[in-house]
Amino acid sequence: MSQTAQLSLIVPTYHPKQQYFIDLLGSIKPHAKYIELIIINDAPDDKVVPQALKDYSKIFPNLIIHNNKQNQGIFYAYSKGFELASARYTGILDHDDKLNIAPLVKILEDKTTYELVYTNEYKFDDTQILDTTNKPSFDILSSCFYFYTHHVTLFNTKHAKQVFKTLPSYDIDSAFDIWFSVNYLRQINYNEDKIIQIPEASYGWRVHKNSTSANIGQKPYHVADRIKIAKEFFDSYEDNGIYRTNPQIPYLVEARFNNQRYINKTYKTAKESLQNISFGKNIKTSLSGDLSDKDYQKIWDNLKLAPIQFLLQKIKGSLIICADNKVNNKNHLNTVPILQLVDKKPKGLLIKTVNQTSKKLYKLCVNNNG
Repeated sequence: MSQTAQLSLIVPTYHPKQQYFIDLLGSIKPHAKYIELIIINDAPDDKVVPQALKDYSKIFPNLIIHNNKQNQGIFYAYSKGFELASARYTGILDHDDKLNIAPLVKILEDKTTYELVYTNEYKFDDTQILDTTNKPSFDILSSCFYFYTHHVTLFNTKHAKQVFKTLPSYDIDSAFDIWFSVNYLRQINYNEDKIIQIPEASYGWRVHKNSTSANIGQKPYHVADRIKIAKEFFDSYEDNGIYRTNPQIPYLVEARFNNQRYINKTYKTAKESLQNISFGKNIKTSLSGDLSDKDYQKIWDNLKLAPIQFLLQKIKGSLIICADNKVNNKNHLNTVPILQLVDKKPKGLLIKTVNQTSKKLYKLCVNNNG
């Protein structure tokens, strides 16, 4: 691999439409020197991919082609791609996407290696750009419930490879990118300074009749896979959640965690429950602010949205479950639990580990766009 290649792009193919595949190659061609292009051809009898790559082989100095002897499926294709990746960052693309690398060049040339880099995106069809999406700012909690970073997300290759070493195989029919993104969170130390959102809409998501961009409902197993992924991920930390997808927004997973496991008996009020709650011998809790009965109930309700054990393992700082939801992030979906850094301690339930030395304070609240 050339020393200038900083981004491994994995593109699985299975009998792609020729023009779509050529459009993708053409979109990344202007910055080919930065890219290690990894094509996983999952159709041995395909003629489109070999012909297109023959025409582009001299343009991409860091081209890797892996031809499967038989159709292996999407999980194998992507996992093989990560195995072959050798650049600092790795991203995944579908064969019918488009990608403008230009806004990413500064990041690729930066000597700092970030844990996660993602861009805004647009949808397009064969004739025009349909709409542009400004994605939410990242936090490690909300990102577990829906995959808003989407393509193209740049992952730290070193940590990405660890996902497959700890979880070498998985039985899912779809949603590899969602499975990978949440399990990638296991491998990284959460640090806001190592996560970058690029404001430009660099990623193009093609809309056609067979794509989930047109209608996620055409793949009902996709919804089932999302629930399965969330349950197995959170159960490895909590083992007490109930999961479903939002009836109106099928790509949004909703979870409720059982607070009762943290109290020694059932109390009549939220106030009594919170005053007697315990998350373990190495975890301290305290209530802050002048709290009304309504405040206690709101804290108790918000606590049901909190995977406490997961959060205490991943954040470096204290966690406060808020008595209010004073957050209005228009880019987030409503009802999504969000983790935010704050300077002042709001009213709520403060939770921290005994040996916590960081002064960072994270509040958990629920997005509300009114």
